Parts: sequence; structure tokens; C-alpha cells
Amino acid sequence: MSKINIAVACGSGIATSTIAADAVKEVLEEENISDYKIIKTSMTELPNVIDQVDIVLTTNNYETDEKPHLNIMGFVTGINEDGLKAQLAELLKSL
Repeated sequence: MSKINIAVACGSGIATSTIAADAVKEVLEEENISDYKIIKTSMTELPNVIDQVDIVLTTNNYETDEKPHLNIMGFVTGINEDGLKAQLAELLKSL
């Protein structure tokens, strides 16, 4: 598997994306995926990095047909976190 480039985007690109990115790293480790790069960004900057990533993870509503996408707000709220981890693991394996 080649390196996975992951965009983690939230409203400001600072606080919420950091919490979400930490949860994403946990899933990557659990799936024994070590070759990855996480780009934390804001929703407004996301279009500027979308061509550099393989998957888009957001904490806000977002629609794209360009890349695989998953809303990961559950990592911040704690709601259905286990289900979300399973969804993300499947999506990462499909890349």
C-alpha cells in the first residue's frame, strides 16, 4: 500500500480537527497503517488541498464526488464513536 494522504477539515482548521485527527491516528494504528500524512485544514481551505489527498474527513457537512469522504464529527462528540471507527477502517482499507 502506498502512502495515504488524509485531509482532516473543520470550521477553523485548528481545535476540532486536532481532536478528530488524533482519533484518526488511533484508527490508523489499529489497522497497522503507518505510511500516512494528515493535513489538518479548515473547510474554506479544503478546496486548496483536495488534489493532494486520497480521502477527505470532515467535522462539518460536506459533499464531494472527487474523493472518498466521511463525516467524523462523532470523534469529537463521542456519539457512535465505535461505529465511526469501523466505518473509517473500512474506508481506509478500500483505498
